[in-house]
Parts: sequence; structure tokens; C-alpha cells
Amino acid sequence: MRRCAWLCLLCGPFSLALRVPSYEEDFPADCPESGFLYLSGRYKVARQINVTRVCHLVASPGTEIRLHEQIFFQTDATFSGSWTFIGVDHVGRQARCLDVEGEARFLNATAHFTNCGGHLTEDGGGLYAEKSLLLQESQLEFRQCEAKFGGSIFVQRGLYLSKSHLSVFDSKAEEFGGGIHVARFDVDDGSAAAFRNCVASRGGGGGMLVHNGTLISDGHISLSHCSSTEGGGIALLGSRSHFVQRQGSIEVLQSRSRSAQGGCIHVDSKFEQHVDGVVILDGCASAMGAGGALSAGELEQQGTIQISNATAMDGGAIFVETTARISGRIMTRNTTAEAFGGSIRAEMMLVLSGELRIRDSRAHFSGGGVHLTSMKVAGGVVDIQNSSALEHGGAIHTNLLFSQSGGRVLVQDAEARWGGAIRSFWFGQKAGSITIRRCHNDVPDMAAGMGGGLNLLGGMFQGEGGAMFFEDVWTSRNGGAIASIFIVSRGNMTFKDVYAREEGGAVFLHKYRTHVGPRQKRFKETMDKLTEDVIEYTLGGRHARDYRVYRSDYVALRESRHVFHNCKASIGGAIQAAGAVRFKGHVEFRDVMATTVRGGAAVSCIFMGVVRPVTIINAYAPDGGVFCMQRAFSASMMTFINTTAPQIQCATRLSIIDVSVTGTTASLMAPKRKIERLTCDNGLEGYLDNMETGCHRCRPGFFQLQGGPEIRNDNQITGHNCIQAPQGSEQIDQILQIRPGFMVARNNLSTSLRCPNVMACPGGKLMADQGVRDMCEHGYEGRGCVNCQKSTHGRVTNNPFACAACAERPFRKVFQWTWFILQNSGIFAISASGVLMVEQESYKSTILTNQLMSYVTVSLPVLTAVMYSQTFRNTAEIVQDVLHTLQIPVEIADSGGGEGLSVQCLLGYIGLEKTLYGTDVVFAATALCLMAILGWLSDFWSAVVVGFNCFLPRICFCLGRHLVCYRMLPQAQGGHLVCGFDEDARIPKPISSVMIAACFVVGAGMWAVLLRYRGESSSPGVMYLTNAYTKECRMWEITVLLRKMALMAVNAMLPVTLHASMQMECISVILLTSLVMNHRCAPYVSKAWNNSESILLVLALATVSLTSCYKANELDWSRSATNQQVMMIIIILMATGPAVILGIQITIALYRELTEVPAPAESKEPKAD
Repeated sequence: MRRCAWLCLLCGPFSLALRVPSYEEDFPADCPESGFLYLSGRYKVARQINVTRVCHLVASPGTEIRLHEQIFFQTDATFSGSWTFIGVDHVGRQARCLDVEGEARFLNATAHFTNCGGHLTEDGGGLYAEKSLLLQESQLEFRQCEAKFGGSIFVQRGLYLSKSHLSVFDSKAEEFGGGIHVARFDVDDGSAAAFRNCVASRGGGGGMLVHNGTLISDGHISLSHCSSTEGGGIALLGSRSHFVQRQGSIEVLQSRSRSAQGGCIHVDSKFEQHVDGVVILDGCASAMGAGGALSAGELEQQGTIQISNATAMDGGAIFVETTARISGRIMTRNTTAEAFGGSIRAEMMLVLSGELRIRDSRAHFSGGGVHLTSMKVAGGVVDIQNSSALEHGGAIHTNLLFSQSGGRVLVQDAEARWGGAIRSFWFGQKAGSITIRRCHNDVPDMAAGMGGGLNLLGGMFQGEGGAMFFEDVWTSRNGGAIASIFIVSRGNMTFKDVYAREEGGAVFLHKYRTHVGPRQKRFKETMDKLTEDVIEYTLGGRHARDYRVYRSDYVALRESRHVFHNCKASIGGAIQAAGAVRFKGHVEFRDVMATTVRGGAAVSCIFMGVVRPVTIINAYAPDGGVFCMQRAFSASMMTFINTTAPQIQCATRLSIIDVSVTGTTASLMAPKRKIERLTCDNGLEGYLDNMETGCHRCRPGFFQLQGGPEIRNDNQITGHNCIQAPQGSEQIDQILQIRPGFMVARNNLSTSLRCPNVMACPGGKLMADQGVRDMCEHGYEGRGCVNCQKSTHGRVTNNPFACAACAERPFRKVFQWTWFILQNSGIFAISASGVLMVEQESYKSTILTNQLMSYVTVSLPVLTAVMYSQTFRNTAEIVQDVLHTLQIPVEIADSGGGEGLSVQCLLGYIGLEKTLYGTDVVFAATALCLMAILGWLSDFWSAVVVGFNCFLPRICFCLGRHLVCYRMLPQAQGGHLVCGFDEDARIPKPISSVMIAACFVVGAGMWAVLLRYRGESSSPGVMYLTNAYTKECRMWEITVLLRKMALMAVNAMLPVTLHASMQMECISVILLTSLVMNHRCAPYVSKAWNNSESILLVLALATVSLTSCYKANELDWSRSATNQQVMMIIIILMATGPAVILGIQITIALYRELTEVPAPAESKEPKAD
């Protein structure tokens, strides 16, 4: 029998499809006995049809039923196939389309209900089911249906969707359930339900209403543009109502509740969302109620909820009557509450894990982000940005307690009068982190409150695992970051860029005041009990008896770490407390400021105690102290860096073990003081009086750089006192400006020493924070900077007061030794060639070489004077390189080293001690070796003549360096004459004098003996000395030798860096005497040679005179830099130009003398060329 029934079910539609009448038939009066009713075509229901049997109705495609009255099923009904129900001119009392008094099922069906029901229809304008409604693999669509309850569907029991789709459009209910009214609604993971433009005029559930039952969703539910008085989209009413979303998605858009709760969704009892569920609510509003998007009696959330553009009276996005437990993701944006909770309002909120992110929320009274009675964050992330409230709690407002045991809390860009970020009675943080940025309580058109970050009516407790960070938080009144009654902390707190216009830039602790009248005692007992509970939660209950709600203290326990960075207020730049401040952990103050004379750049309170070291960097108060105490102050170790004085002000007593003050003066003020050790900065002087212990600056004209003072046991001042500033210095505050050419010694800073070499002492600034530094130029050391650093430098050969850097690389060392030997050998070889080739007539190259060597003895000190001038030092490096290049001919002809060569460095290269006598030995040994070679090649007298002519002036210069005498202080100030240098102090000075005199005597004497007793000898040396001169002046070469020796001795004993004017004057006298003698005697046999000698002497004299003018002008304040540079270039050209020309002439003359045949001997009478 069952097989036949199923066969009929399958074959019936095919047989009916053979004919589809175009006219309307009357709907069958009842179901056949078989239980199957097959329909095809168009039918009308003119009167109510009563179906008495259990019926399974099967419709072929295109089946349309037009209803003037309802079809009434007295028992169960099952629908399959394709159906279209159209309500037409309903006149009955129950003008719905279908009424099933049993269970209604749609199996593999597609049904469209249009214009069913009316305003007189009691319930279910499209479909009424007494028991349940089951949709299995079906699609139902309702359009423009209306009833008092359940505009499209009313089900007494449950509506079940299994792999089906339900659509309700433009549906209306006079009372509840604008789209559907059910007792239970189940949507499996393959099903979906969509509601659009559904309205419940005087009741709840604009889209759907679940009465006292459960909504279980595993699929997709979407609603848009629905409205009602309660639950504009979805409403679950009744004490047993339960909303469960296990997976899938629910989307409600542009829906509103006109007068009660839940603009999009309202659940009287519990809203539960599992991990895989997603709820999206947008454009929801509750005009006069709570929960602009979602309201529920209880919230259990593990999935994802996204809410945007929601408004309500309370809870702009979510309203929860009891507890909201959050373990998933809740994200709200652009939500507003007319009273409390811009995004969320609840009695209790537990953030267990997941994320709570709120953006752009507003509340017109309190709780710009959330408004709660209590809140606990155990894990996850709470992120609130850009929220505000006019009165309390720009981001979070809790009436009783905010607590945290884990997770992260981030509040940014929040504002409210009282508590820009958070307002609560109690605040307890056991673990986790809280970050508050860019929050304030400056509300437009409102008087400022307190607490730019936190405003606590009770107090704050912080456990060891807690961390709080405040940045860019401020207030127009008190408590830039925190305003509270008291703070007890064992965790970490950091305040950065916080500001209060009045008191407490970071923290403001005030006294608690209550006006509870006769109930004050009971209120106090309640608060004390609650205090114990909070301490038990955050601190473990170990300190419960020590803290009460009425004590305005700031207590940081031993495990804490508190940092105050860039805090500012009128009073108490970092902390202003009406009670005591006790720091037992690490604390640091940096860039703190108080702007009024009442002070307290760091802390202003009644009493302060510090156990661990405290560092204060960059603190400022106009006249008040960095720490201002109305009673006492006690500390172990404190460090003040760049802080204003006084550092500490106490009204009664002060007790400190160790205090260090750097970068500023020090002042510790109290009637009773016990200071075991106070150390001040270099440049200050310690002092004591009845009210103050400290260190002040030196009076004008005095300074102190030897080391900071130290005060022990409050009555013993040790360290250096202020001393008078040295001559040649200028004092500006704690800076001592030393002029160039002066230096001060470490052992006597009041006395300034003049440096023999001005370039060795650059002067500069001596600062108190730097102490006494080395005042010599790099490479110089010692008193007056007259010594060279032994390890790296050596004395320059031509200036004992100048130092040159020694080479480090082996190649450079070998090169310098080679250059020194070639330089000495070259000029010796040229002179020797003139001696060896001389016959009856002196060669021109010999005369030119002699004149070149004479001219160089003048050029050398002139160039040295120029090189050691400020104008030359200020010249660009490329110009200096060019000028140094022009000196090369002079250095070659000098036969002993140029300005940059140090023979002492040559000694150091071979492991010998760097001394002046060592350089003398090197020159003497070089001369003897070359003379021995020449004596072996020619004869003894020729070697003596050439050796004396080339090296005796240089030896006089070397010996003269030991006779240099100078003063470092004026004689009137007790300056002693110092002769010689430290490295040769063990050798007696008279030896040098005797040896110089011996050089003059031996040199002139041996040449005189040679000319007198061997005048007719054929020795080339004798002919070298006599052939160029007339018979009357045959000993003239002796005067030339003496002139060169005198010039070199003057150059050595009167260095240009020390006695420039005297040296130039002596050289001028010698040159002038030589010029006069040369003019009167005309010693050379050739008139041209006499003229060239006179010209060279005139040029040398002019060069020396111009150099004297140049050096004198260096000291003139009105000098012109351009004029000095022009004079410098002219002097260098005059000093080097003739040497270059003579060198070229010598080269040409040598070439001709070696290639031409010697001319016959001529008379030694003067002749004209």
C-alpha cells in the first residue's frame, strides 16, 4: 500500500502536467482518502476550505491559488511542488492564506505568499501553524502579508529550517512579530532566512519574534529596514528566551526600535554566541530605549560581533542587563548613547579573551565607550579609540570597580570632564597592561573636572604583574593622568607628556569627602570592607590593615617601578598629594616642571619617604623646590641632574643619606637637617646656614674647576674653594674662556701661562661639567705646551717650539731618512763639485751656490714666521699646500731639514731617544762622513772648506737651540726665565755657548790660517776661497761664513714663535752691515757678481722688513684679512723666488761648466761683464 502511495506521488504531477487550464477552478473541498492532493493550474478559494484529513498536497509548476478566504487544515498538512498563494479581497475575520491546526511541512517545495492577511487577521497573515512548521529543502517567500501577530508566519511551537530558504518582505504586524512570530526558530547550516521592510507596530520583533523560546542559528539570517517597539530586527521575549548562534552569520541592517530596547536584536534572557558565529549589525537605533544594536539580559560571546552606526538612549551598540562575558571579537564603530555607554552598557563585563574594539563612540553623560557597574579584564584586548562623554569616563565608566588580571587595555583619544579615559570608584590591576594616550577632560562649554586619564572616587591598587602607561594625557584642572584618593602600587607605572593646569601634572591625590548624613558610619564600614576585598584581589591581602579609603597617600611598594617623563603642572609637576608619598621601589623623574612659586616640580605633598635611589633629571620650578613637603622628607640616595634650586624644601625636618647634584647649584632647605653626604658639581662652592645646605656658583671674577665640593654630616665642607680667574681669560657663568696663546696648569688654575708658541695653545673653553682638560694642541704637552708628545711627535728641526707628527708606516720612515740624507748630500755635492773643478778661475756655479746658501739663511726664518701666523692657519688647505710647495727649494738648500721634518723622529725610528743633542750628533755625524769622503777624493783642506761652508752654520743653529730662553709669566708677576728644554736638562747650558764660540773661532780661524799660510797652495779648497775675489779681499769668504753662522745662531736663539720682532731686527742689522760692506769693498772680481750679491742682500732685507710689518699687523685689532693674505703671499714669493731662480742658474751653469773647455787664466783685477 505504501509503495502505491509513493508511486502516485511521483506519477501524479506528470499526469497533471499534461493539462494546465487557463481558467480558475474551485479549490477542492477536501483531501482525497488517499491522503494526496495533486494540483495543477489556477484555483480560487471563494469560501473557507476545511480540510479534515491529514493531507499531502503536491503542486505542479505554475500552480496558483487565489484566496478570498483561508484554507483551513484541521490536522497536519504537507506541501510539495511549486505554489503561489495570492490573497484577494479578504473579507473574513481570519483572512490569512493558510491555517494549519496541526503540523505544517514543506518538503522539496517552493511557495510564494503574496498579500495574505490583513489588519483584522489575528495571527499569521500568510501561514498559521498550531504546532510546528518544518521547511526541508524548500523555499518560502512571503510578500506584503499582514496580521496582528506574526505578519507573515505565526507558529505556536517551532519553525525549523533544514537546507531551506525563508524570505519575508514588506510584512507587517499590528502587535508582535512583523515578519514571523514563533516559539522556537532553528536554522541549520544549510539554510538561510531573509527579512526586509518588516514592521511590528506596537510590539517587539520587527523581523522576527521568538516568544519565550530559543533561536538556534547555524546558517545565515539577514534582516534590513525592520522596525518595532522592541527588537527592531529580532526579538526574543520571555524569561526562557535564549539566543544561540553556533555558526554561520546574522546580519541586521538599518533597523530600529522605536521606544524600547534592541534597535536590531533584543533578547530578554541570554544571548549566546559560539566561536564560529558572526553577527553584523549596521545602522541600528533604539530611539528611546537601550541597546542601539543589541540588548540582552545576559551576553555570552565567543565569536565575532561587528556593530556600526548605532544609537540609543543607553548602550549605543550593546545593552546587557546583567553580565557580559566576552571571549571573542566585538568591534563597534560610530556609536552614540544619549545618556550612558556610547557603545556598551552592562551591569558586569568580563573580558576573558578575544578582543573588544570600540571606535568613534559618544555618550552625552557618562561612559563614552562602555558604562558598567563593574568590569574585569582577565585576558584579551580592550581597545577604545576616539570616544567621549560630557561628564564621566570618556572611554570607560564603572560605578563600583574596574579590575584587571591579564590582557591589554588601550585607550586613545578619549575625553570627559571627570576621567578623560576611565572613571571608577575602585581600580584594581593585578596583572596585564593599560595604555592611555591622548586623553583629556577639557570638554567644550563645560567646567573642567579632574583626571585627564583616570578619575577614581575611591582609590587604586596595582599588583606586581600590572603595568600602566600614560602618554600625552592632560587636564585643565587637577590630575593630568590620575585623580584619586590614594594609590598603592607594586607594579610598573610610566607617565610621559602629561599636564595639569593646576595641580598634579601626573597624579593628584585629594581627600575624600562624603555627605551621607546619618548613614555615614554604615557607608564607611561598607567602603572599608570593599577596600579589603580589592586589596585581597590585587595585593594578596598582606597589607589590608594599612590602607583605608580616607587616607590620601601615594604608596609604591618595593617591587614597583615608576617613571615620570615630561610632566607639568602649576603645583606638583609629577605628583600632588594631600597625604604622604612613599617610594620603596624604583622611581625616576625626567623633565618635570612646576610653573608657580609654590613649587614641587617633581612632588608636592605632606610627607615623603624614599627607600631606593631616585634620579631626577631636568626639573624646573620658578622659586619653589623640586620636592616640596609640608612636613618632613626622608630618603636614602638621590641624584639631581640639571634641576633648579632648591631641590628639596621641608617645613620641619630633612633626612638624607646621600645626595648628588650635577649640572646646577644645590640647595636643601629645612629647619632641621641630617645630610650624611652631599656632592655638588664641579664649578661650585659649598655653604651652610641655619635653613639651608647647598652649593652655589662662584662670585664674579672667581671660578672653580678642580672638583666639586662635598658636604658631610651637614657641617664638614671638603673639596676646592673658588679661586680667582687667571689672566687672559673671560668668565661667563660656569665657562672659563681662555684666549689663544694662553694655558692654565692643573696644579694652579689661577695662574695663566703664556705659550712660547702661540699655535701650540689654541685656548678654548673650560666648563665646569668637563673639568680641567688638556689645553695644548695635539702633539704638544707640558707646561706652556713647549714639549712634544714623545710617543707620536718630535721637535721640528728649524723651530724648537714646533712639533711634527712622526711617521707610523715603515715606508714613510724610510722615505724621511732618505730625504734627509739626500737633502744634506745634494747641497754638499754641488759645493764640492765647485771646489773640485776650480782651477785658476772660480766657476760661476760655485759663486751661485754660495749665494744661494747665504740667501736661504734669511729665507728660512722668514718662512717660519709666516707659517706660524694666524692668517696662514686660517687660509684654505689647498692654498697652504701651494705655499708649502714653494718652500721646497729653500728646504733643499737649507742642508738640514725643512719646516715639517723632525730629526728627532728619525732618531725614534731607529730606537734612539728623542733629544736635541741627539739631533746635533746626527748633523755632526752627517757632516763628518761627507767631509771624510771628500777628503779621500780630493784633499783635507778641500773637505774642510766645503764642510764648514755647508754645515758649520747648521751646527751653530743646532747649538743655539739649547740657549733659547723664555718666560711663561711676565717678570712683574714673578715669571722666571727658563732656558733650554726638559729633555736636555741634564746637560749644562754653558757647553752650548762654548761650542758655538768654538765654531766661530775654529771656522774663521782655520780659513784664515789656510789663506795666510797656504795662499799659494794648489789645493782646490784654497782656490775655491780666493779665486772669486780680488787680492785685496781674498779673505772675504770668511765674512760670508760668519754672516751665515750669525744668521743661523740668531734664528735658533730667538725663535720666531717667541721673539719674532727681535729676530727680524737682528737679521736686519746683519743684512744691512753685509750690504754696506759689499757696496764699499766690491769683493768679487766680477762686477756682475758684486751686483747680484747686493741685489740678494737688498731683497733679503726687504723681505725681513715686510715680515716684521706682517707680524706686527697680526696683533692689530683693525687689521684686514685681505691685506694680511696679500702680504703673506708677497713675503713667500720674495723668500722663495730668488732661491728658485738661483737653483735654475746653478743647474745651467753646472751643465755648461761640464761641457765647455776651461778658459785660460785671467787677471784677478775687477772687470766688467
